[in-house]
Amino acid sequence: MKIYSLLVCTLGVLWSLASVGAEVSGEQAYQRCAACHMADGSGVPGVFPPLKNRIPEMAASAEGRRYLIMVVQNGLVGNIVVDDVSYYGVMPAQASVYDAKGISVVLNYLAESIDGSQLSGAWQAFTEAEVQQTLLGFSDKTGAQHTAKMRRELIRLHPELK
Repeated sequence: MKIYSLLVCTLGVLWSLASVGAEVSGEQAYQRCAACHMADGSGVPGVFPPLKNRIPEMAASAEGRRYLIMVVQNGLVGNIVVDDVSYYGVMPAQASVYDAKGISVVLNYLAESIDGSQLSGAWQAFTEAEVQQTLLGFSDKTGAQHTAKMRRELIRLHPELK
């Protein structure tokens, strides 16, 4: 099952290699993510972690917002646990696909469309300027291993996000 899922994800990523431009909708931008994480964000248990019911909670802290931006930019490698399910794999970096605007569009789509019922009155949408500032602040810290370190620190500071 895992090999089949990896094959499906790889084919989906290859199919959508065209760069996501600044003028696409969130739904269009998310199609690239949906190749692995599914159209509804539910993921594939043990293979691709769910995004559904995760983004607003993570985006509630400055550390979480930076992590979300950098995981899209740099990808993620290694073991993570989401909702008591262990995932070990690689999420490829999307830096060649999404610019700052694209990252904000896809994260906002996840939060507002897929997790819309989870949003509180305190929700703040990601802006292109916020994403650009974060990317500049972490320009010397690239790679999926760095994002994995960010995740460990985020979970240390906010264990409820595990």
